[in-house]
Amino acid sequence: MKRYAWTLGLILVVWTCFVYSFSFQSPFEFDDIPVIQKNAYIRSFSHVPLFFKKEIDSRRGFSSHFRPLTMMTFSVNYAAHGLSPWGYRCVNLLLHLGCGLLLFLIVLRLLLGLSPPSLQLSERDYRWAAFVATSLFLVHPIHSLSVLMVWKRTTLLVALFYLLAVWLFLKVLGVGQRSSDSPSSYRWRMVGIVVCMVLGICSKEIIVTLPAVLLMLTLCCSPDGGKASLRRTWPLHGLLWCIVVVQWLFLFPGKVASRAEAGAWEYLLTQTKVIWFYLNSVVFPDSLSVSYDTSIVQSLWSFPVLMGSIALLALFVLAIFAVRRWPLVSVVLLWWFFTLAPTSSFVPGPLLADENRTYLPFLSVWLTLGLLLALVLRGSSLRRWGGTVLFAVAILGFSMTTVQRSILWRDSIKLWSNSVTKYPGASNVNGWINLCNELVERRLFQRGLAVCEAALRQKMLTRSSLYTNAALARVSLGYPKQASRWLKLGLATYPRNHRMLQTAGNLAWFQGHPKEAIPFYQKTLSLHPSQPKVRLYYAASLMEVGQVKDSSSLLESMNAGQLDDLRSTLLYLRLLQEAGLFRKAETLLSRYRRRGSLRPEFLLEWLHLQCMKGKTKGVMERLAVLEGKARNNLSFLSKIARVYRRCRAFQQEIALWKGASLWASRSRRVTLFWTDAMLRSLQKDRACLHYKKHKKDWLGLQKDRMVRGAWGRLVQACEGEGSKK
Repeated sequence: MKRYAWTLGLILVVWTCFVYSFSFQSPFEFDDIPVIQKNAYIRSFSHVPLFFKKEIDSRRGFSSHFRPLTMMTFSVNYAAHGLSPWGYRCVNLLLHLGCGLLLFLIVLRLLLGLSPPSLQLSERDYRWAAFVATSLFLVHPIHSLSVLMVWKRTTLLVALFYLLAVWLFLKVLGVGQRSSDSPSSYRWRMVGIVVCMVLGICSKEIIVTLPAVLLMLTLCCSPDGGKASLRRTWPLHGLLWCIVVVQWLFLFPGKVASRAEAGAWEYLLTQTKVIWFYLNSVVFPDSLSVSYDTSIVQSLWSFPVLMGSIALLALFVLAIFAVRRWPLVSVVLLWWFFTLAPTSSFVPGPLLADENRTYLPFLSVWLTLGLLLALVLRGSSLRRWGGTVLFAVAILGFSMTTVQRSILWRDSIKLWSNSVTKYPGASNVNGWINLCNELVERRLFQRGLAVCEAALRQKMLTRSSLYTNAALARVSLGYPKQASRWLKLGLATYPRNHRMLQTAGNLAWFQGHPKEAIPFYQKTLSLHPSQPKVRLYYAASLMEVGQVKDSSSLLESMNAGQLDDLRSTLLYLRLLQEAGLFRKAETLLSRYRRRGSLRPEFLLEWLHLQCMKGKTKGVMERLAVLEGKARNNLSFLSKIARVYRRCRAFQQEIALWKGASLWASRSRRVTLFWTDAMLRSLQKDRACLHYKKHKKDWLGLQKDRMVRGAWGRLVQACEGEGSKK
């Protein structure tokens, strides 16, 4: 019998791993991006003390949350395999399996200790019921978000410690236990419960209901109403309630209610509708999505809300009055209410509906379904076969839905399109905004602009990101004036939105207007002083308008570790060299060199630095090698030409652009830089002939820093100062 049980358990574990294996290489989504992908804090263990100061990510989007244990696990993941998503999801899956094991042990003890004798079920039947409950818990798609979204590890960790503490407490009470334990094991279990409480606090705030659940188990699981058990366990209860008070006073997040979409009363009314949606998703999981269109309920007297409230109140009254006669019914119902209370009651949160909140409360649902199936299997052989087939079909159907959802997470656009298709209303703010973001980031500007404008027509409450992405799409499609109009509309509505101010500054800077960009960057930094990219582009704008001293002081105060992409890091290196901060640039390049061979981009910066310091020995040979490898890569050839220019090797630069013109004869950038190279090599007459021939073509070029510099020199040399003005 034991071998048979272990075989079934092993099959269930392998099947669960198979179901979730389709998501291992899916990219980071939603909250995973700021918390993991763009979070500088998890990249070094030196930042661990910040996690105990309610700091989550380096951009401070999740500040005020006390989750140090969760963040330390992310740091360990990053140290082991960097930003590869499979490792993070493997850890989530292991935690999910651990929670499943503890759920099996808890359900089995509750059924053995509290089930009425009138059910006439054997211990084997109860084991089957616990196995069914665990199977549903592990593969049902309503819990898949906890594995798929890495940031939901907070829920997995707190559930693990929560369930472990409950299991230890059931052993302390002797529920479902044939023999009594020794006093020493009893004391160690009490210590283990306190440790679980402390670790749970370091994982997520919903551990706050654990003392209430343990007190409920004490009162419901003892035949004398819990008097004897309370006399034995009152020190434990007292200590846990003291910990709750400390958590509430010092560690509870204070900014959660300020980010909520509804007040306390409206939030409570809305949850009476949302809770029944969760229960409906048990049978119809196709309604699940990454984001929902949940409207705020304003009045109690709407029919669905009134009926839902009456039904929930009736269940709560039943749980209170069934304590003596049907303790299992009371435990199941009160567990549901207590574990759901922190997120789905009168404490408003940033999301109105989130299936992840059912992870702990649904133990009641899975226990009930497992017990019902055990009662079905108790009868005739026909009922046993029918119940077994029903269970197998349900597990297979739920598993396939979870697999389908895992595959959907591989493509961000499909994921958010699915959310918007299922819930197209204005309340699905996250769905519309993230779909717009993904389309713009993937450079699908036409579709992104259509989605942004469709969302803006719905008059959503939070629209700042939509204005920003609509402006970015307009710029990329070649309509900068329309982009400026979108940003003006957005800033008129959200004058203190730092992302929109940053985008307005970037738009002005990339269009060749650094003076106009500076005020936008200054406003952004006054709202969020720790934005590294804003500080970088602010320094670049100051450098272009000639405020070198201010730009240098800003660059000296920056840390390259906060820049999370190659483009920003390269711009930072170039600005350091232009400001004369050679030592800092060399230190940064040496750091990259110690990690391994330099990437070609960083090697070019190294050669550029050598030229600026006057050390040109060997630079020309290495540049010639890189030029041969670049072939038809115009962007990389531009970077090589920049180093030639710094080394004053103008003939080599002319030869480079002349060679590029053979295969990119229609490229306006090639002809512009070729002409500029002629001017630098003192071939002014020839350069001005080229300038007059191609001037009209160059007017349509995007004015980045290199184009602006070349254009300005040619205008000044060939047309004079008056024409330039």
